[in-house]
Amino acid sequence: MTTMTLLTDMEVKVPRLTYNTIECSPRLVRTMDYLPEGYETAQPGRADFYDTLVVAVRMTPAELMKTGRYWSPPTEGEEQAVYTRESAGATALRDAEGLRDYFGNNDREWYAWGHTLTGLRFQRQYIGKSYHIGEEVPVQIIETDITPFISQINDASFKREDFRDIMRSADKVVGERTLQYCISQIIEEMDIFGLWKKIRQTKEHSELFALRGSLPENLDILKDPLLGTYDVAVVRECGKPLGVGWLSVGANDGRLAAASDVGFRPVVRGSLPEL
Repeated sequence: MTTMTLLTDMEVKVPRLTYNTIECSPRLVRTMDYLPEGYETAQPGRADFYDTLVVAVRMTPAELMKTGRYWSPPTEGEEQAVYTRESAGATALRDAEGLRDYFGNNDREWYAWGHTLTGLRFQRQYIGKSYHIGEEVPVQIIETDITPFISQINDASFKREDFRDIMRSADKVVGERTLQYCISQIIEEMDIFGLWKKIRQTKEHSELFALRGSLPENLDILKDPLLGTYDVAVVRECGKPLGVGWLSVGANDGRLAAASDVGFRPVVRGSLPEL
């Protein structure tokens, strides 16, 4: 397991109904580098959303856990707040401290695929259909709150299959609306959840920086075997990494989709009962 000194010393204001300030790390961490001893992922050498939750909790410094707080990935709204702050005044996204890991600007040339706690849940009747770019699709916005289950996840005996018992309670529906169907189109307007409210019918842009949005083609989404629902994880990832590049709000794959470059930005959560 990689050893790394990580500070969650960046404070970011996140708009919701009011402004909340989060404590988070300016850097992301790669999930595979911090797997607990003896913990096995579903695919060797690859991690998914559930593995990332385990790593985030087990990485939490003991001193922080004693205060009733823990580390987790950000929500998509929180990651959007980081993007807004870090891109302001930047001449290149890859040079912004809070975004550099997405662009491989680190000592490992690691292009981070950053998980968030946000997911999209679709009903069965919308899966596997043909859609036009910009067509509105009904969706539930979910956010995962593992606070009540930290002691279970932090236990060395906790295994991946144990998520089956807790995720129905941990996943909270925080919004229901329609989302425009897109395949890497430019995002013109964002909502408070860090998701697109409006896209352009193009992938071309004149702005120095532009976010893109993506859904699975034809909404070909596999049923999550843990929950029996049609969910996709919302991640941040870099496009065109060898050029100027852009960031995408990607909702392309289920939460069980595994990759070697999966990572997350540690955010301080709480409060837990004092230990």
